[in-house]
Amino acid sequence: GGVLGTIGGGGLGFRATFTVADAGGSGYIDSITVTDPGYGYIAIPDVVIIDGGDNCSFVAGQALTAVLSTQVVNVERGAVGTTATNHSLDRNVSTATWPLRSTVGLPGAQYHFRVASYNDAGVSDYLYFTHAITQMNPNQLPTVGGQTIEVVLEGGGAKVGNTSVYIGHTHLNGSIDFDRSKLCGSLVVSDIAGTRLTCVSPPWVGRQHDIMVRYASGDFEKLSVASNQVSFPKPTIKVVDPAQVNAGLDATITITGTNFGTNQSDVVAELVGGTGRYPCSPLVLVSDSSIICTLPWKSGVVHVGTFVVGVGTDWSGGQQNTTETTVASIKEFDPPAEIKLTIAKDITEIPPASPARVQFVNDFTADLSNAIGIPDYRINVTDIVAGSVVVVFVILPDPNSATTVTPAAAAAIVAEQAADPTSALLTGAVTSATTGVSVPAAVLEAAAAAASSVVTATVTVPEYFKQSEPREYTLPNMEQCMYTCRLLCETGNEVPAVNGFPALPLERPRVCKSQCMTHCGFGRPFTPGAL
Repeated sequence: GGVLGTIGGGGLGFRATFTVADAGGSGYIDSITVTDPGYGYIAIPDVVIIDGGDNCSFVAGQALTAVLSTQVVNVERGAVGTTATNHSLDRNVSTATWPLRSTVGLPGAQYHFRVASYNDAGVSDYLYFTHAITQMNPNQLPTVGGQTIEVVLEGGGAKVGNTSVYIGHTHLNGSIDFDRSKLCGSLVVSDIAGTRLTCVSPPWVGRQHDIMVRYASGDFEKLSVASNQVSFPKPTIKVVDPAQVNAGLDATITITGTNFGTNQSDVVAELVGGTGRYPCSPLVLVSDSSIICTLPWKSGVVHVGTFVVGVGTDWSGGQQNTTETTVASIKEFDPPAEIKLTIAKDITEIPPASPARVQFVNDFTADLSNAIGIPDYRINVTDIVAGSVVVVFVILPDPNSATTVTPAAAAAIVAEQAADPTSALLTGAVTSATTGVSVPAAVLEAAAAAASSVVTATVTVPEYFKQSEPREYTLPNMEQCMYTCRLLCETGNEVPAVNGFPALPLERPRVCKSQCMTHCGFGRPFTPGAL
C-alpha cells in the first residue's frame, strides 16, 4: 500500500494509507485509512500521494479528486456563514445558504442536513436536523383560551408565515383532522433557528388532545405531532341557585362553576336523583362559568338530587364530568313551620308600630337565629298577641341550600331547647323569658320522619332493554334482540346515557350499538357446556 498526505489548507500532519487492488496497469485504490487527521487546517487541502508503495505506478505528488454522489454537496466553511478569522475568534455559524430547486417553477430535491465541525482534535459527531416536537409548556390549558404556549422543536422554520401550530387530532393516515383541531393563534418564532415557538391557545375543552406543528415551504410540508400532550381541566360546580324549588312546576336553575367552555354543543347537564336522571331541557351556556338549566315538570318527577355537568365529547377530546357534591344539590321546598312562643313580658311595653316593637322583633329574631343555627331571613314574625306576649312566627325553607335544616327540624329544635334551662334559646336577650312553646304535632312528626328516613336510589332499566330481552343466548335470538334493541334505542323517545349523561345526537347510534350488544349477549364470557 501507499501513503497519502496534503498540500495546502494551512494545516499539517495529515496522513492516510491506501491499498491497491489488481496491481498493474489496471490497478486502482480500493481502500483508504486515515491514520492522522492533522491539525491547523483552515481550508480544504489537496490530497496527494506521498508514496505509492512497492511495485506501484502511482506517481508521488499525484492529487486525488473526490467523486461525490449527486445527493451530497461538500460545503466550504465560508458557505455556512463563517471564515477562518471568525472561526479562530470562536464565533457561531449564523446562516446556511442552500438551493431548493434547480429549475424555477419545478419541484426540487428535499435536503436532510447533517453538520459536523473539525479542529486539531478531529471531527465532531454529526448533528442530524429533523422536524420534531421535543417539549411543550404548559400542558394543561384554560378552557377560555388565551394561554401563551411555548413549543420547543427541532428543524422549525424561521418564518412565521411557514409555520402553524394546532391543538386537536389527526386522521388515521397521520394528517391533521381540521374538523377536530383548532389553530393556536398569534404565533411568534422566538429564535432565528426556529427551535422555539410561542402561540396563544384557543378556547376549548376535552380530556386529551395532540399538539401539532405544521411547516410548509415551497413544495414541501412537514408535520410533527406530540400525542396526548394537551388537556383542559375538568368542570366544577360551586353554586346552584336556587337550591330549593317549587314542587309541580318547571324549575330554572343557574349553575355556577368553572371550566364549562365556550361551546354550547360541548356541554350537557342533568339532575341525578332518587327517582331517576333528568337532563336540562333546554340548557343554555351563558359563559365558561355559568349555565342556565331548565327542568321541565312531569307527573311523578321529584326535583331532588345532585347536578352533574359533563363537558367535552369524543369530537373534542373526551368528556369530563363534575364530581357529585352537596353544593350541586337541589330539592323541592319543605313546607314552612309555624310556632308560637310565649314570653313573660307586658305587651303594653311594645305597642304596635313603635320603636320598642321593632327592637323586640329584631332581638327575638337574633335570639332564634343563634339558638337554631339558621339565618335570620328564614324567621318571619307574623303576629304578637297578648297572654304575657305570644309571638307567632314562621320558619321558612332556605332557597340557597338543599342541605340546611328543614323548617320542621328547626321547629323541633325550638321545642327541645324550650325545655332545657341551659339552652341557647333560654339564654337569649329576649327568649330567655320564654315560658311556653306550641309546635303543631304534624310538624314534630314530619321532623321525626325526616330524621329517621333513608332515601334509596332506584335503578331504572331502559324500555328498549325491557322490550328486547333474548329468549336464549343463541345467535338467531341474539340477532333479533340486537335489531329490536337498536331500533328502539336509536329512534325512541328514551335517549341512552353514557356515564350518566344523555348521548349527543351524533353519538347516539354508536352508544345504542354498544349498549345493545352487551345487553343481547354479544361478548359475554363463554362457559363450556353452558349451551
